[in-house]
Amino acid sequence: PEWRGGQQQAFYLFNKILEKNIETGFVCQPGSGLEEKIREKGFTPFIVKMRGELDIFAGKKIAAITRKHGFNILHLHDAHAFAIGLWAALFNSSLKLVGVRRVDYPIKKNIFSQLKYKSGKMTKIVAISDEIRRVMLDDEISESKIEVIKSGVDINKYSHIEKSDFLNLEYNIPKNSFIVGTVAALAGHKDYPTFLKAAEKIISKTENIYFIALGDGPDREKIFSYSKELDLKDRFIFTGFKSDVGNHLKNFDIFVLSSQKEGLGTSVMDAMAAKIPCVCCKSGGIPELVSDGTDGILVEKRNPELLADKVLELFYNKDLRQKISSGAFEKSKDFNIDYTAEKNIELYEKIMS
Repeated sequence: PEWRGGQQQAFYLFNKILEKNIETGFVCQPGSGLEEKIREKGFTPFIVKMRGELDIFAGKKIAAITRKHGFNILHLHDAHAFAIGLWAALFNSSLKLVGVRRVDYPIKKNIFSQLKYKSGKMTKIVAISDEIRRVMLDDEISESKIEVIKSGVDINKYSHIEKSDFLNLEYNIPKNSFIVGTVAALAGHKDYPTFLKAAEKIISKTENIYFIALGDGPDREKIFSYSKELDLKDRFIFTGFKSDVGNHLKNFDIFVLSSQKEGLGTSVMDAMAAKIPCVCCKSGGIPELVSDGTDGILVEKRNPELLADKVLELFYNKDLRQKISSGAFEKSKDFNIDYTAEKNIELYEKIMS
C-alpha cells in the first residue's frame, strides 16, 4: 500500500516503456499508491487483489490478463511478486518472467524462497547493484540468470525547486539553522538508532543544527521511543510520509543515510541530483554510488561517533560541502532513469529474441 523506492522504480520504468510505445499494462493492488499514480497519469491499471504469495487465484487472473492482451513478459518488482508470477506462469506456460532483487541480504533458506529464485520458469533476475549480484551468487543462483541493471532516478525531478525557508516555517525551525535530513522508511535495516545516536552527539556540541526524517514504517513506535530516550527534544523532527519530498530535500544542508542494508539507495541518488552533500554508511550498493571524499562521504556501518564526526566536518567546512555537492551532481548523471529503462528494454528484447 505504501510508496517507497521500489514503487517509484516500477513507476519510472512503466512511464519510459509507454514513451517507447511498447504495448504494456500494469497490475497492482487495489487502493495502492501505484494505482493512484497510474490513474493520475491517465492510464487504467489492471487491479488484482493479491492476498499473499500463496494466492494462486491472483496468479490465474494475471495469466488471463496476459493471454487476453498478448503480453509476453511479466516483470515482477519484488520478492513477493515472484510467487504470484510463478502461479501466473502455471496458467500461461509461454509467459517469460523477469524478477527484480532490490535488497542485499541473503535469500531465505526455506524451500519456497529457494524455489522462487531457482525455478526454471524464472527467466531472468535483475540485480539493482553489483553487491546484490554477489549475494545472489553466494546463494547459488545461476550466474546466467542474473542481469545487473542499476536503479536510476529522474535527475531533473526537483530542479525547479529553489532553496527557501519552507522547513523553517513548516516545522518551526529558527531561521539560519543548519538542517541535516534523511528520507528513509522507519524500518530496521535503515538503522535509525545509529543516526539518532549521531544526532545526540552533534546536538551536544552545537546550537543550530536540526534534524529532519521523512518516512514511515513498521518500526515507527520503537524509533520514536528511542528518540525520546535520547532526549533530542525538538531538534530531531519526524515528519511521517510526505508526498512533497522535493520541498524538503532541496532545503537540507546535508543528507544522511545510516542503513545497515541497502540495495543501491535511490534516496541518495535524489539527494545527489539535488546537489545536497551526502554522508552514507558503507552498506550494500552504496559504495557503487558514492566515491568517498569526491561526491559524498562514506562511513562504516553502526558507528554513530564517526557518522557524527563526518557530519560536523561538513558543517564546519563550507568549501568541502561545495566540492562534494558539485561532485554529487555530476555523479548523479550516471544514474539517470533513462539509462535504467533502456537497459530493461534491451533485456526484454534479448529474452524475446
